[in-house]
Order: sequence, then C-alpha cells, then structure tokens
Amino acid sequence: MSRRLPSWAGWGLALAVAAACCGLGTWQLQRMHAKQALLDASAQVLAERRPQPLALAADPARARGYDWASGRGRFADLPAVLLDNQNRDSRPGVRAYRVFEPEDGLPLLVDLGWLP
Repeated sequence: MSRRLPSWAGWGLALAVAAACCGLGTWQLQRMHAKQALLDASAQVLAERRPQPLALAADPARARGYDWASGRGRFADLPAVLLDNQNRDSRPGVRAYRVFEPEDGLPLLVDLGWLP
C-alpha cells in the first residue's frame, strides 16, 4: 500500500527547487561579473604597460592586483615547476613557473607561460 504526499508538499518541494536554481543562477552571474572585472583589469595593465618596481609584486596587500613589473635579478638555481594537464585551444600542455630573485626584495614566482 503506497501513501501519496499531500499536494501542498509537492508544490512546496517544487518551489524550493525553483528557489535553489534561481540562487545558483544568481551566484553564477556574480562569478561572471567578477571574472570579467579581473580580465578587464589585466587587459588595462597590458595596454598601458607602465612598469612598476618588482617590490610592488611582492607586496601582500597587492596580492589581488595586476601590475606590469620591471627590475633586475636572476632566476634561482632551482628547476622549473611544471603544472601538468593544462589545455589551450584543445591542445594539452604544461604551465611553467620559476623562482626569480630580484636584486632588492623578496623572491617571486614567475609564470613562464604555457608549453605544448
């Protein structure tokens, strides 16, 4: 013998699912706007190409900012760190990183780019 839920319970469940989907859609839109703001900020820095000192790149208060940095130093005598399973235009590859030691300031992790 099966018991049926009252009709109000079904409607309540349907409304809860609809509200959850609306909340998820709003969250995705917020993520889209935040990502677009990051892309716009990096595009502006690339367009201006106004060099900043490397010490600015090591400032924790500027961790979320984008800057075009310039300075002297050398790469540390350490091997590159390769981040595997990176795709670009449907081609597999790796991203390479190295530690850079500026003449003045803290060491920085430098993104050397993507390699097929």
